[in-house]
Amino acid sequence: MKSISRSFSLLFVVLAMLCCTSNAFADRFIAVSDYWCPYACHPGNMSGYIVDILKFSFKGSPNKLDYEIVPWQEALRFTTTGKYQALIGCTKDEAPNFIYPTEPVGYSSNDVFVKSDSNKEFKDVHSFANGILGAAFGYDYGDDVNWYILQNPTKVVLASTDKPVMENLFMLVNGKVDYIIGDKNVVEWAARQLGFLGNIKNIGSVGEPIPIFVGFTPVDKASPELAKTLDTGLAALRQSGKLQKILDKYSVKDWK
Repeated sequence: MKSISRSFSLLFVVLAMLCCTSNAFADRFIAVSDYWCPYACHPGNMSGYIVDILKFSFKGSPNKLDYEIVPWQEALRFTTTGKYQALIGCTKDEAPNFIYPTEPVGYSSNDVFVKSDSNKEFKDVHSFANGILGAAFGYDYGDDVNWYILQNPTKVVLASTDKPVMENLFMLVNGKVDYIIGDKNVVEWAARQLGFLGNIKNIGSVGEPIPIFVGFTPVDKASPELAKTLDTGLAALRQSGKLQKILDKYSVKDWK
């Protein structure tokens, strides 16, 4: 999912670990993400395939799973401090101090989209200079795009709601920005929900797909066990064939 400012300094993390006491998750833990469907959607029957994997993995566990959608920066900050116990869809670069399972829960790519009638092309990040780029505040787009965003604040609009991809799609279709960048699955899912799929086109990718994880808070001693539980659950899903059934609900292919 998703660091320009998604990362926090080591000093912040150390202070958080010193100031926060372990809650040992009692009988529940909270997993959070912003709206990043099909990975993490609205709570309910179609809550996102990563959330479905979590539900299966912790079914019957003494740790009851609660899932909430919050803006990404809030999700990252408060998982770091221990208010939330798991962050859905993060990369190891943006949260290096988190506790991670061995296996990722998918791969994410950064693709570039324009309006379907646009003649704009994409070669590299310098192509964005030919218009206005819409991106999500706090997302990690890789070094090149992160650099471009930081160096060109007047040519970038950063969406900061808990549904930044949808916000960017509205801006693109309404001519407020010329390009948007985001995970291909997420952008196309959101466009389909909004009826915009025919109004946009994909003109290229930035870098290679990167693994995404469910990261667990670094300030609680239960995190390693929770990460292990997720690994066990994911392996069982894949071996039984149930993982593919989950992925089929969201039109997503297995990443292995």
